[in-house]
This record gives sequence, C-alpha cells and structure tokens, in this order.
Amino acid sequence: MQMEQETWYLELIGEAGSHKFYEVVLENTQLNIRHGRIGDTGQTQTKSFSNAEEAQADAEKRLREKRKKGYADAVLGEREKKAVPTKRTFPKFQIIGFTEVFEPITKPITKFGGQPVWLEEPRWAICPGNGQKIPFLCQIELVSELFREIQPKVAYIFHGGNPDGSESGWLTDHGDTAIVLQPGNLVFYQDIGISTHFVIEASGPTLQSITQFINGEYISRDVEYLPIFKPGKDQAYANEENFEELTEEQSEAFMGHKLGGSPFIWYDWLMPEGGQSEWNLLLQMESTDQTQTETPFGVYYGDGGCGWWFISQDGMKIEYREMCG
Repeated sequence: MQMEQETWYLELIGEAGSHKFYEVVLENTQLNIRHGRIGDTGQTQTKSFSNAEEAQADAEKRLREKRKKGYADAVLGEREKKAVPTKRTFPKFQIIGFTEVFEPITKPITKFGGQPVWLEEPRWAICPGNGQKIPFLCQIELVSELFREIQPKVAYIFHGGNPDGSESGWLTDHGDTAIVLQPGNLVFYQDIGISTHFVIEASGPTLQSITQFINGEYISRDVEYLPIFKPGKDQAYANEENFEELTEEQSEAFMGHKLGGSPFIWYDWLMPEGGQSEWNLLLQMESTDQTQTETPFGVYYGDGGCGWWFISQDGMKIEYREMCG
C-alpha cells in the first residue's frame, strides 16, 4: 500500500541576514523535518505518531509557528545559496577544572573563594534587604587578551546568600549579586545599577569554608581555587532565531564555565541591550549539578540553569542575567 505524502517548504529571507529554509514532509504517521541555510542539506529530524491525525496536527503547529516568525511558502531550488559572511570571533578562557590551593592567594589574579585581594580600599557588598554581607564568589583579573585595554584591572563578584540571613545553603537564586571594579571602586548591584550598599571591610563570608580538627583544636579555613584555563574562541552570540539551527557540537562550544567568549543564552531578552557590539561576557557559570566541568563547590540556579556577568566595552558598566531551571 502506497503511503500518502504531503510536503511543505518555507523560506526566511532578509531579516538580519537570514537565508534559511524549513521543510516538513508528512507520510501517514511520520514527520520528516529538515532545516538549515538555503542551498545546504541542513539538519534532519524524524518524529513518529500513533495516528495520522496527530502527525497532521503537529505539522500544522510547526508551520504556524514558522510563518509567525516570517517564513513564507517557497519553491525548493529556486533561490541560490548565499555566501556565509565571516563571523567575528571572541576570545575566551574556558574553565576546564579547578585546583585547590592551601596557602592564601595574595595577588590580584583570577581565583574563586578565599578573601578578596584588594587593589584599593575595600568595598564589601551588602544585601539591602537584610544588611548582611553578600558572599564572595571570585575575583577576575581583567586581562587584555579578553577585555582589551579597559581601565578596571580586577572585578570582585559577590553572589548568593539568603535574603533572610539564614544559613540554609549557598544558593544564587536565593540571594543577590554585586560587583566591585578596581581601580575606581565602582560598585554595581543587581537590578539597580551603581550601588551604595557596601561596607569598608576587607573580609567576610566566602564561597566555601571548612572546619578541621588540627593538633587538638578546631580551625576554620576559607577554601580557594585557581581555575584551570583552556584558551579558545567563540563565534558571535547565536540569537534566538538562529539558536535552533545549532548542531550539538556548536551548542557545546558555547557552554561551560568561562571568562570571555560568547554566552550560551537561548532567549534574546537575556542579552544586555546592544549585545556583543557593546558588551563583553565577563563570566559564565553553569549550575554545579548540570555542568560537565568538575566543580568542587556549589553554584545553583534552581534545579539547573546559568548565570552571566557582562562588562561594557569601556569597563564602566556591569549587567547580570540568570536563568533558573
């Protein structure tokens, strides 16, 4: 018995350089979906359904969504392949692991945990809701390889803690974020920009502390880590429209803990206004429970997610975004 087949072929042209196709082939209870750049083979996906009605409904839903985004019916082969413009790349330091250090770090280099190594008079960020100090997550040396010649040299990130002051866990989705830039002592606070919420104290709660029994007494120690870097480059941010076309390999290149590069962001509204033309990705941190990088400390965004810190090209503004699972 010959199977019934119906084919839809759509194209999206001209929007932000788009030159893409989307094809749906319905064969009884099976959908064959193909999409990519016009002239390429593209990526394929096959979905099977329990009956032809379900398959038809799914095909119609997909086509409606694409047409809302500007796709229109076209004829396969009529339009020629368009040359792909060379994309700008962004240098990054991928964090592939962490090394615990047992002597306090005293230089203003990139590190996680411990206590800040201040370049100027300290500015410890506090939560305006409860007056508690926000825990110190890390300090980042703003090296020219990633951030060009911006004026600040070190960014101190305070992140997490619980607004009610309880000690029920170091959870980022229960706390606040603030960044201090030095030199200059600019303090940026999540959602309200430049902040006056700080105290002039050099030390406070940190990423991780442990208590050990040594020589007959209990001794508390702040744990700190040096990140292990793998230099590389990212393609420019893949916006929401293009995100679904990324291969698994391309998606993985954006993921992980890293300094610089391009953010693994799947919704355009999460990017700061102006995008990568005006902002550098300062730090991307994935939830400890979902990242592929072995992480000896806990950073959590609900049941999984990611946090992104951005610094402007001139080094005078900070933006923070997060997505909780």
